[in-house]
Amino acid sequence: MDVVVSRSLVVVIGGVLFVAGSAKLARHSYFLASILSWSAFTPRQARALSWALPEFEVLLGSWSIGQVLMQGRPYLAALAGIQAALFVGFTGMQVVILRHTAAADCGCLGTRSEMGAASLGRSGLLALAAAAALIVAVI
Repeated sequence: MDVVVSRSLVVVIGGVLFVAGSAKLARHSYFLASILSWSAFTPRQARALSWALPEFEVLLGSWSIGQVLMQGRPYLAALAGIQAALFVGFTGMQVVILRHTAAADCGCLGTRSEMGAASLGRSGLLALAAAAALIVAVI
C-alpha cells in the first residue's frame, strides 16, 4: 500500500513537471520574459536557463512517469528525492526573487503570471508531496 502512495505521488508530480516544461517550451518567449523580469540573471544566462530548465522538467517528468509505470521501484526513492529537491529549489528561488524584485512573473506554465503567495504555495506543496513520496519509498 505504501508503495502505491509513493508511486502515485511520483507520477502526479512527474505529470506536473512534464506539462509545465512542455508549456514553457511551447511558449518560450513568455518564459524568457519571465526570467528576465526576475533581475537575477544576465540576458545570456536567462536565455540558457529558459531552454535548460523546461527541458530538464520534461525529461524528469517523462522519466518519473515511465519508471513508475514500468514498475521501476529501485528508482522510486531517487525520483522522489530529485523532485523534492527541484521544488525546494523553486520555492527558495521564488523567496529570493520576491525579496529583491517588486513585481516578477512566475512563468510556471509558460504564461505570464505574477509570482507571489499562490506560486510559493504551489511549489511548496509539490515539494512536500515529493518529500512524502520519498519518505514512504524509503521506509
